[in-house]
Amino acid sequence: MVDLESTIAQAESLLEEGRGEAAGELLFSAWEKEPDNCLIANTYACVCFHLGRFEEALRIFDVLSEQYPDDIRILNNRGYLLMQRGSIDAAIENFNRALEIADTDVEVMTNLGIALGRKGMEDKALAAFDKALEVDPAYIAAINNRGVILKRIGRFEEAESAFASVLELAPADASAANNLGCVRRAIGNLEGAVESFRRAIAMNVQNPVPRRNLALSLSEAGRLPEAREQFHLLLEHCREGDLAEQARAWLAANE
Repeated sequence: MVDLESTIAQAESLLEEGRGEAAGELLFSAWEKEPDNCLIANTYACVCFHLGRFEEALRIFDVLSEQYPDDIRILNNRGYLLMQRGSIDAAIENFNRALEIADTDVEVMTNLGIALGRKGMEDKALAAFDKALEVDPAYIAAINNRGVILKRIGRFEEAESAFASVLELAPADASAANNLGCVRRAIGNLEGAVESFRRAIAMNVQNPVPRRNLALSLSEAGRLPEAREQFHLLLEHCREGDLAEQARAWLAANE
């Protein structure tokens, strides 16, 4: 018999070490030993999603959702996968079904808000995030994604406050730092934007997006030598794709 708690903990450790394939093999082996274990199957499907094996993950979730139609984890995970694959209506259906079963699940509420936002239904998205925050006022994912919607609809002060709140709760959240920089740049606070983007880079130096944003903010502030340095650094980390093309275009125009 599989030691379920130990197996899942070991798989999570492997994922944290960047050994996703090993985590998948471990869980698949456990699933073969206990083919009727819903939790192992669900966790294995999540690892498949993490590894980019989307079709395999969806096949597992489809089977599990038929076998366990009222399992919140399966409904939520299947909905999230569908959302990431662009099937927004189907994702919303899964999240709403999950909330019929457990109407105070903040993760499901937040995922529903994200899906509604992607569908362009900003008011309903904000309502979903607000409901999640009524249950857990410190739920970071809801605060951060609420800020994303507020920025999109031009409510910049509220968005800035949301991202600042995330950083108070989670000072190492690079996404929130980058988002805060984007809001500050949008309202013309370039000094604040530069500070936020530098903070985001310090948290995750491999992510080229904050560095591109930092370079553009420095350029807009007239600090061209610093902007040039950041674009060159960006190209060291990112040689292909849209960001690299933006960097090369800026450098060609300013060198």
